Amino acid sequence: MLNEASASLTKASKDEAVAKVKGDMIPIDGAIALSDTFVPSAEKSAHISKANEHFKTGNAKKRLDELKLGEIGVNFSRVLMPLKETETPLATATNLTKEHKYYEANLALKAAEDGIVLDSVSLLEFPKADGSAKVEPKAATGTEKK
Repeated sequence: MLNEASASLTKASKDEAVAKVKGDMIPIDGAIALSDTFVPSAEKSAHISKANEHFKTGNAKKRLDELKLGEIGVNFSRVLMPLKETETPLATATNLTKEHKYYEANLALKAAEDGIVLDSVSLLEFPKADGSAKVEPKAATGTEKK
């Protein structure tokens, strides 16, 4: 598994699309979820269905516009890993495993894991039902180390 991880890191370091994501940080996982204040209704279900159609066609703007119309908050989280800072502990763990130093190899992998970052974005502040104070959603971002 260490060899597979090393090969994946090498491949990712050469992938220009990955390099454009966030510098040295590469995405390794992600999730999209409705906000915890979501209360289902027939109207909101209709907006979600339309947003899902736009999701299938790859139209992100229309998908988000549909969710805004339904006042449906969406949270997007992704797990990012520092590419360069992960290569060294991974190589160390590989070498230690060859020497049958499994405890030390585990510590090296733990050092790599400690560099993982969670990046989250939430869409907030939708227009009020009476039409007043139509405020565009604000993106609230937060980044925290795992």
